[in-house]
Amino acid sequence: MIINANYSTTTPGLNGKIKTLYKDFIVSEIDFNGLETKVECLIELKERQKIRIPSKPEKFDYLILEMEKMNLDTNEAIRRIANFLKTSQKRIGFAGMKDKRAFTCQKISLWQPNLDLLEKFDAKIIYLKNPCWSNKRIEVGELKANKFEITIRKINKKENEINEIINEFEKQIQDGIANYFGMQRFGGIRPITHLVGKKIIQRKFDEAVMIYLSELFEKEPEDVRQAREFCKQKDFKNALRTFPKKYRFEKAMLNVLVKDENAWIEALRQLPLQMRLLFVHAFQSYLFNKIISKRIETKIGIKPNKDDVLIDGYASASLIGYDTEFPDTEIGKLEKSVLDEEGISQKELFISEMPEMSCKGIRKQIILKVFDFKLIAVEPDELNENAFKARISFKLNKGDYATTVLDELIKT
Repeated sequence: MIINANYSTTTPGLNGKIKTLYKDFIVSEIDFNGLETKVECLIELKERQKIRIPSKPEKFDYLILEMEKMNLDTNEAIRRIANFLKTSQKRIGFAGMKDKRAFTCQKISLWQPNLDLLEKFDAKIIYLKNPCWSNKRIEVGELKANKFEITIRKINKKENEINEIINEFEKQIQDGIANYFGMQRFGGIRPITHLVGKKIIQRKFDEAVMIYLSELFEKEPEDVRQAREFCKQKDFKNALRTFPKKYRFEKAMLNVLVKDENAWIEALRQLPLQMRLLFVHAFQSYLFNKIISKRIETKIGIKPNKDDVLIDGYASASLIGYDTEFPDTEIGKLEKSVLDEEGISQKELFISEMPEMSCKGIRKQIILKVFDFKLIAVEPDELNENAFKARISFKLNKGDYATTVLDELIKT
């Protein structure tokens, strides 16, 4: 299990399904001035207005735009825009990653863009709007919160029962819920990111590469599953031929392995550093989830304890790294125990063979605050006979996961 089901609320599980349709998951961004981006053009199929770029003030080299996207992760959207503008992705700034299987809207900044090309930009699943000039790039982390409007479908309960569960859930989350990392931290459709990270920490680089290349999951297309089968057999040439073009990370690794089937570290280094770091960070997140689960299981709970290290008044836990210090307290021993259970020594978290992937460790709040939670409507589900759908909305601070809230509510 990635997230141990020791929930911090006592409401019955709503059950149901999320992200059946892209419009079932809508994400907008809120800046430090309280201004919110809005998903409107793509989801409502409004007629697209041509971008009208205002005159550029002197020394204002950054064009700020709102970017709507559908079923596309942020990095891929940025890559497509950069390719169209014939510029580097490094010239495009954004504050945070947004969900792929969703409609989302966020601000981006373009440094000295080609305005003639930009005015011609037209993509079916990306829409750029509301341009204005700035003297400052948008950097990662420069947002206050995200707002979510989510539809949960296929709820096989009575309408009044659904209302009662959600209304009681709203009351119980006033002081926050357990701040588990959500499934997307571990890879979404292929929840293997933390497994790859663990193998890297254990210096089992061959197993790390093989998990990434060959682990099979049902929801992947048949040609991709066939390519992964070739990888499993270490038939790297046929795997390279079979992976579709868009699987560029797998192909980059395979190009190395075709030349030298034992060049595991070099294969890993074909991946961007940020992606490689995700593997180790995912394993840290997996341990963090286990710490929270153990706190609930052992009745320590998630509220501040006398031995806790507080962040902004809330209890915290370790995202364990090679420099983490475990205090000689009940909580310190609990945190260290999750590392022992995984058979990992702390010194292994400094990866001398790939030092750029070593993590010192930090602390993170174990309570997630949910703001402005609302039940919008409970209605018959037009996609599932004799079932209901519930539409809810809420806001979360940057870096917090909507799926954590949904796991707590749905309890599957």
